[in-house]
Amino acid sequence: MVGDQKRYVTRETRSILGAFNTTDKQLISLVGGGGKTSTMNALAKALLNSNYTVITTTTTHIRKPSEEECPYTYILKEYEDLDIEAIRQLVKDYRHITILSGVDKFGKGYGLQPDIITKIFEEKVCDTVICEADGSAQRPIKCPRESEPVYPAKTNVVIPVVGLDALGASIGSDMTFRNEYICSVTGLNIGDILDENAIAKIVTNEKGIIQYAPENAIIIPFLNKIDLTSTRSAVEVARAILGKNHPQINYVVTGSIQDKNRIFTIVQKL
Repeated sequence: MVGDQKRYVTRETRSILGAFNTTDKQLISLVGGGGKTSTMNALAKALLNSNYTVITTTTTHIRKPSEEECPYTYILKEYEDLDIEAIRQLVKDYRHITILSGVDKFGKGYGLQPDIITKIFEEKVCDTVICEADGSAQRPIKCPRESEPVYPAKTNVVIPVVGLDALGASIGSDMTFRNEYICSVTGLNIGDILDENAIAKIVTNEKGIIQYAPENAIIIPFLNKIDLTSTRSAVEVARAILGKNHPQINYVVTGSIQDKNRIFTIVQKL
């Protein structure tokens, strides 16, 4: 273990923008489970506080944000032409807007087609676009089926999110989603326990969380809910992910997005 520890370096930051190297000219897609929407909202708030403009949206479904989470939600109705100038003005007025294609009576927001999100990004109506590109039925870990995730083509940063409450959970429990795909990727069976290596496979396998991630995108895994485990366990999962040597993953972030005093730990290979 001593020799293995020398291969990695860890550092801490309180800045979510620093943790994910978030600036402008980025189309960020969040995939996986265990806190995607909370991470999207936290990134958007931090960007806004740093004088960036931001659009949040989805290619799947999200809860309509509250006014505290986002000052304005723009509903792009089905078959309505994309009014770029109207969106540009809304961004100028509010600096952070969410764009959805509809909201049902329960507050469930419907997403946009990925080509529409790409068009919004290409038109440079805001500094940064953040898209929730995957659903997980509010489970901390999942593997996608064949049609998931749904990325906007110009995505240049992918953040696969895993809730650390999945560590030590059994496949088929209320912690896992799309269990047959989890079994296929990990080589495990229903009822088996998810350890560090299994989670690393789910994060890095081409059929795992990052399935269909654009080849030119930077991938930054986020191990969320560190408060539900130990820092040491989180770092071990991060090392297991880095040990898979995925060419698009240079470091892993751990932390707890809901903690108001959150500190992010970044784990990177030397």
